[in-house]
Amino acid sequence: MASLPEWRAQIDQIDRQLQRLLSRRARLSLKIGAYKQNRGLPVVDVRREKAILERVARLSKGPLPSKSVLKIFTAILQESRTLQRGKKS
Repeated sequence: MASLPEWRAQIDQIDRQLQRLLSRRARLSLKIGAYKQNRGLPVVDVRREKAILERVARLSKGPLPSKSVLKIFTAILQESRTLQRGKKS
């Protein structure tokens, strides 16, 4: 049976992976923001954001409730918009 330190080490490893993925996502969001700016497109794409939230809720298999997953992704989308606007949060 695993111990508390082993579980925490596993969480630390997952946190590092999440950080890398969030950074990768943010870099792509910056590219999208530049694309939108060059073409005079709005930062917010309500249909796209709705589709993302619907998809992650549908894919959520627990143990986090879908409501929690939606809160996390809503925050990610908000930060992406902030990046695309060229602001620091």
